[in-house]
Amino acid sequence: MGSKNTRPLITWNNEYRSIFVIELLGKSREQLRDFCQSLGEPAYRGGQIYHALYAERKSDVRQMTNLPAALRRRIAAEARITLPSVKQKYTSQDGSIRYLFVLPDGSGESGEDGGDAPRAPRRPARRR
Repeated sequence: MGSKNTRPLITWNNEYRSIFVIELLGKSREQLRDFCQSLGEPAYRGGQIYHALYAERKSDVRQMTNLPAALRRRIAAEARITLPSVKQKYTSQDGSIRYLFVLPDGSGESGEDGGDAPRAPRRPARRR
């Protein structure tokens, strides 16, 4: 984990501290299993997180009710789920729409000619 995976957190007594925070979104089932084992939890908990993220589309650990409440609190303190945000929307004359996303690590900030910015095309609905 690099320094871009760290963020300051506020503890219960408002003291700032910096800890490594893992981004859950984008992790494979195996990576999530490894993460759970690193917390001292059974590996199958990683499969439960994977299911909640990708099948149930949960974007908040507190919504993962298939996990024990204590584990949800611990994961919420040590991990995050950050969705990309739409930076810009491009509409073509033919009706197609492209989106420029900004990722949590800042990828996509370079703009239209940035090269590696993630994009999602959307085709216009077929006219009948």
